[in-house]
Amino acid sequence: MNDLIRVLTISQDEGLLESQAVLLQKAHYQVQTATDYRQIQNIPDREDFEVAVLGQINPTSELDELTRLIRKRWPKTQILILSQVTPPLDDALYDERVDAFHLEEFFAEVARLAARSSVRAGSL
Repeated sequence: MNDLIRVLTISQDEGLLESQAVLLQKAHYQVQTATDYRQIQNIPDREDFEVAVLGQINPTSELDELTRLIRKRWPKTQILILSQVTPPLDDALYDERVDAFHLEEFFAEVARLAARSSVRAGSL
């Protein structure tokens, strides 16, 4: 179980969150879920994630707050925004952005970011 890639997935839409978790687990990722800022704060600092996937989060200011918290607590974690929204985001806060409805692109991006993550490289 230790060699599984750890993914933190966050969404206010609990149905989307559950679907993402199931799909990622079937693809052999270890998944931690959260629906809001408070739940992320309750995750122990010792936890490391190769990738954080941020799904349906409104308003955009809350999305920015969540990415700032992730960057502060887990600076080596790669951040992927799942979005079809057009409002501008602070590009420095996240690593990639993909359309939420393209599953192949989503899985390819999670794998690419996990490979790029220094969390995994530092633990080998």
